Amino acid sequence: MLFLGWTTRTVAQDIPEAGGDSIAVPAADSLAVSPADSLAAAEPEEEISVTKFSCLTNDLTARVIAPKRDQNNEVCAVIKIVTKDKSLFFEPDALGITAREDQPGEIWLYVPHGAKRITIKHERFGIIRNYFYPEPINEAMVYEMVLYVPEEKAGTRIVEKVVEKAATAQALMMNYSPATAQIYIDDTLRTARNGAYSEIFLVGEHKYRVCREHYTEETGTFEIVPEHPTVLNVQLPAAYGLIKVSADQPAAEVSINGEYKGYAPYQTDTIPTGQYTVHVEKKHFYPINDTIQLKPARLEELNYKLKRIRVNTFLMAQLAGAMDADQMTYGLFLGFCRDFGAYFNFHTDGHFDDDFMQDVNPANYVYDGQTKKVRYAASMGVMARLWKKYLYLYAGAGYGVRRYGWHEVQNGYDIAIDDHEGGLGEVGLIGRYKWLAVSAGFRSNFNFNYKEFAVGIGVVFGK
Repeated sequence: MLFLGWTTRTVAQDIPEAGGDSIAVPAADSLAVSPADSLAAAEPEEEISVTKFSCLTNDLTARVIAPKRDQNNEVCAVIKIVTKDKSLFFEPDALGITAREDQPGEIWLYVPHGAKRITIKHERFGIIRNYFYPEPINEAMVYEMVLYVPEEKAGTRIVEKVVEKAATAQALMMNYSPATAQIYIDDTLRTARNGAYSEIFLVGEHKYRVCREHYTEETGTFEIVPEHPTVLNVQLPAAYGLIKVSADQPAAEVSINGEYKGYAPYQTDTIPTGQYTVHVEKKHFYPINDTIQLKPARLEELNYKLKRIRVNTFLMAQLAGAMDADQMTYGLFLGFCRDFGAYFNFHTDGHFDDDFMQDVNPANYVYDGQTKKVRYAASMGVMARLWKKYLYLYAGAGYGVRRYGWHEVQNGYDIAIDDHEGGLGEVGLIGRYKWLAVSAGFRSNFNFNYKEFAVGIGVVFGK
């Protein structure tokens, strides 16, 4: 009886709660405790340790079999941790852990290349704090870490059973990706960093939410049980991508969804996935409009070749009529224009003989009823595109001759009754559809005492 009483007191004194107070153990439970068990509880437990770390150069898991990409769209390295104990918790360095997968006999950690260290925690067997990888962590490579975790001894100690029965709280251990995500537990924002979070919660069901801009949010519930920590692994699916626009011509302007972005080459920040319209343009080149579907965690690289706009060549036949006389002329219009250009125009009625008697009184002569007409004019000027490739303006000046007279009976002279010679000006519009062009214009001498209206039709070479 004395021995049993001593045992009960020992157990009650050796079981502290998390707050530091002792737990009173019922006498019925304490009767099962032997001196050997009490001594075993006082012995220090073994601790976890890393026994081997090496690179598996022939393992294709990271590159071919099951690759994953980090938030920078680069292929992760895989660290295969050889252990049967899945209650381990990992705190990475600033680069974070992209994903964790529990496999038979091992745990796979996907980490960005360049990772330097990791902290490994176990609820019973201690912490390996800031374990520095003995080899550089390279992109798409696989590494093996053999981890020693002490096994549970046969016959669980009565001290641990008493603590488990008395526990009302236990730890939540969460690894999450991306490492910059926000963690909400029971609708309260929690402090977490580098893709790892742990905290003590009351036994029972709790809600969690993990969210990050440009990622698909994850919500759910987890159960806190007194027997062991609850481990959660959350990897948010990416809902973002990047667009990079390049062109074979310098200083090409880039717009995305109608918003001007700058000159190519141009790369966006992370933007939501979905459909985008990309517009690339440069003066004297045909613009490019492209519609793409941006996929999650993808860098969409767009390389455009701009095609130079060739100078449009206008070749048209024109017909002109005097607005104040019975006189028609025929002409040829030749123009060259992109945004701006030049043209040449020539008109004639086919007669160039201007042997008329000048400065005579037509009333002094008798006419045989035959008329003589002479008309020719040459002009040149500038062209400008007014609206896309459908409407053009031309305007210019030149020199023209117009004579109109009657044939005299007695001496056979040609007497001029209408005589104009000198400078002229003209203006007109050209409409175009594909290869067809039509024109309408007006010309006159500088005194406006001779006026013509001209129309034309022809072809256009060049887009």
